[in-house]
Amino acid sequence: VGVIERLRKAVVALNALQHQGLIDAYAIGGGMAVNFYTDPQSTYDLDVFILVKPDAARKIISLTDVYRYLKSQGGTWEEGHIVLDQLPLQLIAAGSALEHEAVDRAQHRKVAGVEARVVSVEYLAAIAVQTGRRKDREKVRRLLEEASLDRRALEALLKRHDLYETFKRWELQNRD
Repeated sequence: VGVIERLRKAVVALNALQHQGLIDAYAIGGGMAVNFYTDPQSTYDLDVFILVKPDAARKIISLTDVYRYLKSQGGTWEEGHIVLDQLPLQLIAAGSALEHEAVDRAQHRKVAGVEARVVSVEYLAAIAVQTGRRKDREKVRRLLEEASLDRRALEALLKRHDLYETFKRWELQNRD
């Protein structure tokens, strides 16, 4: 089974999770999402931002039913990921306002004929700035150079989430 077929199976499962109400919404993020906008590069896993309503009584987010469903689809738990058909999935409960917006405003893309929700290029760049690791700086550089990115929209987004100064510092450092 190829990568595209594995990705298709994961998207089918994500759509089912949303349809069954186990998650409110999802959006593919991380390196796999970057590959929708740039020249593809190898990535280890599929990062998925999810919105889940907290348990009203305890005010905590529980992913037990999500993992139970994925296990029923053949998923196994390995080193912090649920592995579905040899594709590691990292489910990330959207925690920041930026991540919530990214999921709410996700773009619809076809993956092997199946509709998927993918974080937009501007939100991918903003989340990378927020995360701040070395590989995130590289991700932002790739998106700025290779993707059809709306620079004004990105800057407005970064300003709204108090990330603009960090982004400008990164740009200055990249010029050296």
